Amino acid sequence: MAVPGGERRRNSRAAQLLAVALVSAMAVACGVSESRLARLKSDPMATYALAAAIDTRTNEIVGGTSGVSSPSMVRITFTVPEGGAEAAIEEIAMAATDAGWELTPRELNGFNGDKKINGMSAQILIAGIIQDDTVWLELSSRAK
Repeated sequence: MAVPGGERRRNSRAAQLLAVALVSAMAVACGVSESRLARLKSDPMATYALAAAIDTRTNEIVGGTSGVSSPSMVRITFTVPEGGAEAAIEEIAMAATDAGWELTPRELNGFNGDKKINGMSAQILIAGIIQDDTVWLELSSRAK
């Protein structure tokens, strides 16, 4: 003999359990993304200050794991005096090498590199728009 409302209670309980599981997974994913950003920020290049910069702007992206994993990122953009972009890229690259980054030259300008930061795989991009006297460095986490 069926209990009145028994099926409805089971469905309601299943929905509650599913909601708790989803909220827990989102909290863990958010923690992982914040942890990746915190690890990036622990690298000396995340706070690099270019002495010749006229202006410096820093952006941080926490990243995420909803659906598709997106990297956490720290981007620092420097405006340099006219004609100083290439020298600035070289200076940033030397500082990155000193900080343990393994760099390779890019085809157009600048460098790419890799490093483990507290066990996390990370990438660096050092590049610029030479004619606009703008250079930047980006640190980003990798999903693996």
